[in-house]
Amino acid sequence: MCPLSLPEAYQEYLEIIYRLSLQNPGGWVKNKDISDRLNVKAPSTSSMLEKLTVKGLIEWVPRSGIRLTDMGKEKAKIIIRNHIIIEVFMMNVLKITNPEHLNQIACDFEHHITPEIAERMQNLLGIDDYVKNVDNFILEDKLPSHIHTNPVYSEKKIKQAFDIAEAQLHMENLPNDEQEKIKQALRSFWTTLSSFDK
Repeated sequence: MCPLSLPEAYQEYLEIIYRLSLQNPGGWVKNKDISDRLNVKAPSTSSMLEKLTVKGLIEWVPRSGIRLTDMGKEKAKIIIRNHIIIEVFMMNVLKITNPEHLNQIACDFEHHITPEIAERMQNLLGIDDYVKNVDNFILEDKLPSHIHTNPVYSEKKIKQAFDIAEAQLHMENLPNDEQEKIKQALRSFWTTLSSFDK
């Protein structure tokens, strides 16, 4: 069961329970802590916990608290990983730096990132190794600004760079056959690059 197949409210609870669980021995979380973090009333929390229990996503033991099952933990990690990927993309590609805006947008979009989209974004940014262990981000409770990504350029900028490179060839005193070889290499590279999206 993909996290995206769950209603957003379920996903929100899984994420919060997982984040809180890392601060508590044995991963047990209290109802009140969940209610406070989500700013909802206790009856609403209890109602949702019953649904998560039926789905096999949490263990709920009276007076001990709530703990994610292995399946619940796996889904929570995917949601949090999506959150991190979105924040990194917005900071490094869209150049959005306001922490509140970053968090709000990531919270809104994290529920709609399919595994395929997440993988493509990770590959684009080159951050696969960074997001393997989401616990680091939760425990440090900071924006992933320390993550270095691949530079991401628009197709327009890349084409401009190729045009400039070709124009500069005319200014170099290279033999015509050498110029033609370089031009052919540039065209071949551009054709290969353009084919990736097809």
